[in-house]
Amino acid sequence: MPFVVTNAATAPSADPVAVLGLRSYFRGDANAWHDFGHVRAPQREQDLTELEIKSARLGRLAVIKKVTTEASLEFTFESISVFDQATVALHSGGPAGDGVIGAGAFYATEEFLGTPGQLLLVKPNAEAGGMALIQFYPNVLMKGDGEEGADGENESSLTFRVTILPDEDYVVPAGIAVATPAAPFGFRYATPAASVDAAIDAISDGANPA
Repeated sequence: MPFVVTNAATAPSADPVAVLGLRSYFRGDANAWHDFGHVRAPQREQDLTELEIKSARLGRLAVIKKVTTEASLEFTFESISVFDQATVALHSGGPAGDGVIGAGAFYATEEFLGTPGQLLLVKPNAEAGGMALIQFYPNVLMKGDGEEGADGENESSLTFRVTILPDEDYVVPAGIAVATPAAPFGFRYATPAASVDAAIDAISDGANPA
């Protein structure tokens, strides 16, 4: 068979290379999304457990196959919007509401509980007109996971940990893809910057929790 490169036309190009930012959105049991404001330091933590299947067919024991028996995926990110009421409530894990003393005052109880919902990550391109990346996860658990910067020197931040859970019924919405494969753990979608808002609408409509 001759040597054939499937992406020979695009591999030498710099077009697929990008500097991406991040916008993070979360939706619980309501239709509206929460914007975490100014976010940074995203990290993807993927852990796979593999079973090695061995055979001595050729005289010595050798691995003939590897099967993934356990998988987990989590994201962490920081929000520096530390005086956004809904952001603080999601971090503390308890109910929140308006305060009485002082304009703009609010409270959020410390419950240390995770909040189930859906996660939408939008990664805009630093170059105008470049491709953007959207990541959607239909079933997640959002938790506060530490805070930084209350030292008088650095900006304060709230760290969140998001555990990705399966949604066995979820498929990629027909409004954004030619095929609609099952995607129980979510999917990634690349689109031109001008089409990001339309793609987000289609994803949101296709995964309505209500």
